[in-house]
Amino acid sequence: MSKPEEKITIAISNLTELLDSFTQIEQKRMEIELQKALKKKDREIENIKLERDILKAIVDDGKAIFNWSTTDCDGVHSQGSAEFKTLEEYEEWEEKIPDWVEGPFSHQLSKEPIEQTSWGHGWDIN
Repeated sequence: MSKPEEKITIAISNLTELLDSFTQIEQKRMEIELQKALKKKDREIENIKLERDILKAIVDDGKAIFNWSTTDCDGVHSQGSAEFKTLEEYEEWEEKIPDWVEGPFSHQLSKEPIEQTSWGHGWDIN
């Protein structure tokens, strides 16, 4: 093989490797985008299921009860319940959660409310 042919062969090989590398990067980017889209759809499905469950509770029981718990920055744990007669009431409450929660927070639909209590190491908690 002559020098020019060898250079062409090397150049083609380099271009092929570069194209393969680009293809792998593009495939990975597409996989990441697909995973993001799937996670978004999963959240949408979970929201629809929650709305269905809230509406079912309102129809069956006249209200939807959510038990909640939280821990604030001083280590005080609190728990309680909230009751809603409409989906809109629940959505308004959920939007305001960041206004009164200072740390980890969870809530779930329940058939029975729990007593509102607090405990831990806060300023005025025993």
